Amino acid sequence: MIDQKSRNPIASRFVLLVGALLIASVIYISYVAQLGPGSDTAPSAGVDPELLVAFRLDTDTLTLIDARSPEEHSAAHIPGAINVPFDAVEANASLLPTNKERLVVVHCKTGRRAGLLKEQLDAMGYADVRILPGEQIEWGPDGPIGLNPD
Repeated sequence: MIDQKSRNPIASRFVLLVGALLIASVIYISYVAQLGPGSDTAPSAGVDPELLVAFRLDTDTLTLIDARSPEEHSAAHIPGAINVPFDAVEANASLLPTNKERLVVVHCKTGRRAGLLKEQLDAMGYADVRILPGEQIEWGPDGPIGLNPD
């Protein structure tokens, strides 16, 4: 048996530090996993610029959904975008495309609400839902006003 006085205090602190770092790592990994694709820290490949140019010319190219609130959408929105707030999908289901194979692009201010809406649309069976990152949106003083394919 080891005498309490003969234990190395530095070794004890090291073991405690390693344990704390291990616990913190597990908590961080769990947190990041919960953020999902709509988080502000989630990487985004963006949407093919050619699709955005095509949408400017013909809004039937894809379905562009604004996941923000109706108030934000009415203040400013990308022409051709429909408003389906991320927290009111069922109430706005009639606005969603009936063809679930159709390309759907969702956006909001930071990507968080768009990510939450994307998860819901994926669960509803939509096959190709993409998030439009902020750098591909033209912003005005009140919100999004257009697409920036460059």
